[in-house]
Amino acid sequence: MGYIEEFLEFLSIPSVGTMPEFKQDTLRAAEWLRQRMAQAGIQGTRILASKGQPTVYGKVEAKTPGAP
Repeated sequence: MGYIEEFLEFLSIPSVGTMPEFKQDTLRAAEWLRQRMAQAGIQGTRILASKGQPTVYGKVEAKTPGAP
């Protein structure tokens, strides 16, 4: 699957964060993104719960020592 197809797959998830009836879809979109980040080599990917919408977190180590 190419990048455009992946992007369209993600966009097809009806994750309207401001509407409670889409809560499960919003969580599904967060999980989709977490999995894609992990596939890309981003370490420690996880979904963080909050009072609002889920936050997808991951970490990329700098390749240059001392880089931000």
